[in-house]
This record gives sequence, C-alpha cells and structure tokens, in this order.
Amino acid sequence: MAAKTTSLKVAEELAKRQVPFVFATGYGDNIMVPQSFAAPTIRKPYDEISLARAVNIALRRAKVA
Repeated sequence: MAAKTTSLKVAEELAKRQVPFVFATGYGDNIMVPQSFAAPTIRKPYDEISLARAVNIALRRAKVA
C-alpha cells in the first residue's frame, strides 16, 4: 500500500505562480481544497466530459485573470 500523500504542495505552487490547473481527487479523498484555489475540483470517478469542463473552466479563469 502506498503512503498517503497529496498534491496540495504542488497545487499551492501552481496557484502562487498563477498557472491554471484542475484539482482532481482520488476515491474517498476527504481533502479540503483551500478556498484560495481558483482551480476547479473534480472527484473520482470522473469522466471525459467532467474533465473537459473543468479544464475549460480553468483556462477561462486564466484568461480573465
């Protein structure tokens, strides 16, 4: 079994650098996504449509900022 790790530090750095991203969580993750993230969040199981929508939102927000 893999150690419990998160990508929050990576997401924090991306947000700090204003790089658009989608925050995707794993099955049963109860991670609290910081309110400071403008990134859309999707939870597993997600499909192509929900992923595409989230990427579209992230890119539109980046153009506005």
